[in-house]
Amino acid sequence: ADLRTWFRIDGGKVLLDRIELDSDGAVSRLTGVVDVAHWPEQRYEIDSVLDLATHRGIWWAPYTFTLSGEATFKGYFHFFKGGRELAGRFYSEEAGLDWYRFPQLQGHVRWTPDVVEVTGARSKLYGGDAQFTYTMNMFGKGRPTEVRFDAAYTDVDLRAFTDAMEMKGLRLAGRASGRNLLQWRLGRW
Repeated sequence: ADLRTWFRIDGGKVLLDRIELDSDGAVSRLTGVVDVAHWPEQRYEIDSVLDLATHRGIWWAPYTFTLSGEATFKGYFHFFKGGRELAGRFYSEEAGLDWYRFPQLQGHVRWTPDVVEVTGARSKLYGGDAQFTYTMNMFGKGRPTEVRFDAAYTDVDLRAFTDAMEMKGLRLAGRASGRNLLQWRLGRW
């Protein structure tokens, strides 16, 4: 990682007027305030460009799925006594998960020690549209993490979808709309 920052101290607060952080798979520009008198109180406004393939390797190294594309994230990171929160909006012109493509993917993410939530997410999907939410509740010792993925799709072009799947000997026609709800506990798919 490479880090450059400009800051000043005013009334017991460190005011970070500019932070340039270039790391594996991300170029981030931030501003922030560290309230030394109320340590560890600090908040950063974040504007990042992320390489999804690199982040797949960082966060999900043991797994074999692929991610592709570039995404932007604009939000904040708040670190405070008793917790932390990362939240903001994301956008990708075209994100890929294995052979699936999600043009104009966007939504909101919130990550705390107890929960990861993706809300208001939507994308184009093979001539149609998709909306989804994702929640991972992390309860701690004695209770497994619960995950929920709720996806709805409308007016998906089945020919475009089966062409993308490269299905040999089968080509569907028509349009599809529906909803898929998956719920599981980590380690118990």
